[in-house]
Amino acid sequence: MKGQGLKVSLIAVWVAATAIFALWLTSDRISALEQKLESDGQILHRLISQRADQHDAHLTGLSALASSNKQPPLDILLNLAETIRRFYPRITSVDLIALRTMKPEVVFSTRQNDVGADLALSIRKAALASTGALQIIPTDSGYLLVKRSPNSDASRFGLALNIDARKLVESDRELSPGTTLKLETQDRRKVFQNEASTEQPPSTGFLQPLGFEKTLGSRSQPLVLSLESRASLAEVSGPDAAETSAARILVGRPGPLPTSIYFPQADHRI
Repeated sequence: MKGQGLKVSLIAVWVAATAIFALWLTSDRISALEQKLESDGQILHRLISQRADQHDAHLTGLSALASSNKQPPLDILLNLAETIRRFYPRITSVDLIALRTMKPEVVFSTRQNDVGADLALSIRKAALASTGALQIIPTDSGYLLVKRSPNSDASRFGLALNIDARKLVESDRELSPGTTLKLETQDRRKVFQNEASTEQPPSTGFLQPLGFEKTLGSRSQPLVLSLESRASLAEVSGPDAAETSAARILVGRPGPLPTSIYFPQADHRI
């Protein structure tokens, strides 16, 4: 009897130790995924913020030219606009719309096709509504960034850059599979969303989505950058996860022990 009792006790200890290790392994892997998502988000945030600030500088230079004379120097504007487009391919076009006419009048555009009455009207309305701040108009491929020129109540033109949002968020940084990247205005109008949402693993109940959200550092384009990643069971408990956690132990950087356990149907932790 004593031998059997000892055997049962040893089995119970082994089961408990295995469960504790499995919980620690899951917690450690989730912590590593959170750290990677945070790192990816911060790097992208700095990069996109810097690029957005460049748009402001381009608009300032173009606006100074457009309003320098009674008639805008179209040849010089074209040269400057084409130079900007060549070195900053995310800026796909530059449009200059007259404000002081009964109907929107296209003064200048780098588009190969016509600007179109609806687009010209949108640029005109945005410029007239501006009190000094740049206006953002979401489009199918990104957004229009509109500035009144000159930037005063005596403005004569609406100046717009067409921004390709996919190129705006491009980076050498590789996101984890299934990570959704979004770029939105402050009132949550979508500017960009990648296609990763269709690749996300199914929800497992207790594995909550990991998230990062931060407003760009650009004062003129305070877009909201967000990343969301849903880890799969394979990522947090598979062989690769075990190898990663073992490596962290060997180099003296083990992850934190779990402080709580989530139960999907419970409203408490243990």
